[in-house]
Amino acid sequence: MFETPPMPKKGTAPGIRLPAALVSVAALALAAVGCGGGGPDSGAEAAARKKLEAGAAKIQQARSLRISMQFELEEDGRAEEGGCLSLAVDTGKPERFDLSYFDLNCAGGSEGHEVIAVGNRAWASSEPGRWTAAKIAPDLLHELNSEQTDMSKLFAAAEHIEAAPGGAAVEEGDGRFVNVTRYSFEAPAAAFPGSSGDVEDLTVELEAALDRHGYLRELVVHGDEDGNGATVTDKYDDIDEDLEIAPPDPADVRGPVTTIHSRDELEALFGSSASY
Repeated sequence: MFETPPMPKKGTAPGIRLPAALVSVAALALAAVGCGGGGPDSGAEAAARKKLEAGAAKIQQARSLRISMQFELEEDGRAEEGGCLSLAVDTGKPERFDLSYFDLNCAGGSEGHEVIAVGNRAWASSEPGRWTAAKIAPDLLHELNSEQTDMSKLFAAAEHIEAAPGGAAVEEGDGRFVNVTRYSFEAPAAAFPGSSGDVEDLTVELEAALDRHGYLRELVVHGDEDGNGATVTDKYDDIDEDLEIAPPDPADVRGPVTTIHSRDELEALFGSSASY
């Protein structure tokens, strides 16, 4: 698994480890709220957990989707946007993904760097209109794409689940928002895909929302340490839609083509494109 990245400081990109299993794991270092260990489930909690697990399964089975991961930092009672990752995943043939970093948010920030993978080919941007090419093993790309949406272990471990009907709103096309239930719960940090072994004793506070079709549409991770807070909000959109992930213009690709054999080499390709 990729190493858990630290939360970003103001004006900088998060320490991206491409693409770190729903980069929400970035908040785990700040999210210690004590050890878990709840009592037996109530019938309502068991039913809520079942809905959450089913919603995560629907996302994992989707042909394509777009995940936005918004980082927010709070210091001295003031909240600021700390950057956003936009990840588009298409599991069709050939499999592909497109990962971009924005300095403020995915809607209005400036794009810092990007990596695109299509089948066994990948490209990383070093600056607008300039790309570096590589070859990547298809099985590695498949593993990375699958990792981004496998939240089954997280929801299976959810405890102290509370449901607030109408507590969240999700978009259901054409800019229409619908009020849905918001679920608040705790889960072991180790249940996150990609989590490292040094978080085994930590419990994380989360919120989730499903749409009316049962799809997971939002996952929020909260953390706080010494008065400094961090929140990572993952939103899942464009489910099963054509995301138009395509290679860059060949005229913009420069330099030698490298061969990617491992995650570390793929991370290095992405990291070499970043201009922090």
